[in-house]
Amino acid sequence: MAIASDGAGSAICAEEGAGLTCATLNEVIEHWLAAGGKPEEITRELVAEWIAGVRAAIESRAAGKQLSMRDFACTVVAAVVQETAAAFLQIGDGAIICGLADSYDVVFWPDGGEYVNT
Repeated sequence: MAIASDGAGSAICAEEGAGLTCATLNEVIEHWLAAGGKPEEITRELVAEWIAGVRAAIESRAAGKQLSMRDFACTVVAAVVQETAAAFLQIGDGAIICGLADSYDVVFWPDGGEYVNT
């Protein structure tokens, strides 16, 4: 498993949000894997549950500091890889690149919003 997060530059607690995101997502995925989860079983709904847990952790931290969740904004990419299957997730403008021999490609590009900066 690999997780990377980069705080949004405009968020006052971006670095803390990125760290909390990685730690929480790591804990959730580790628990799921320990219970027998496999990459090929990861669904959009399961990832939504994981992200709900991350959001809850950020919401709690923000409330404790009397800040908004937006103050902890960050991007995140993650990969759950085993010998026969892999699953990837991305929120924000990061990129995951996979390679085989001398060929490399992105797993998926960030989905552009209605405007260039969204």
